[in-house]
Amino acid sequence: ASNWDPLVLATALPMDYRLRVMGKEELFQNPILAWVIRVGGAFPVNRGGADIQAVKTAIQTIQSGQNLLIFPEGTTVRNGIGKADGLPAHAHSGAAVIGVRTGAILVPVFVDGEKRTFHRTRIIIGQPYTPVYTGRRGTAEEMQKIADDLLREVYALGGQQVGGAPLCK
Repeated sequence: ASNWDPLVLATALPMDYRLRVMGKEELFQNPILAWVIRVGGAFPVNRGGADIQAVKTAIQTIQSGQNLLIFPEGTTVRNGIGKADGLPAHAHSGAAVIGVRTGAILVPVFVDGEKRTFHRTRIIIGQPYTPVYTGRRGTAEEMQKIADDLLREVYALGGQQVGGAPLCK
């Protein structure tokens, strides 16, 4: 829902929780902010195309035993509607691909609404989700289905909808 979501989530986790965040490269354009968020464990991703370096960093992060936070929509989304284009939220398959290639267990996390200083923000951590796919790496369609299912789980945690349809199992 906002650029503050990673920080809100990170501060709610235990101090020894090893978390890295894949963040949009626009956040890294300001040198001071870039330094702060890199120190905090974030790394940039170019959302405009296949960012091989970001994928490699994500895979190395998981393989080294750290946890990785990825926003599957790839953009700020409010109430299931993409901020930039007004279209229904759409999951990109990158999170699924990274999860499958590393054998990671995916955990949906919902961070609620508008962030206000000194006000509580509802964070709901869902049940671990083990992706189902065929072969060693699955098909592109399976990766998209995994990403869509994961996003559906995230929004269902908060009782929210994507594209006007209720998200329930």
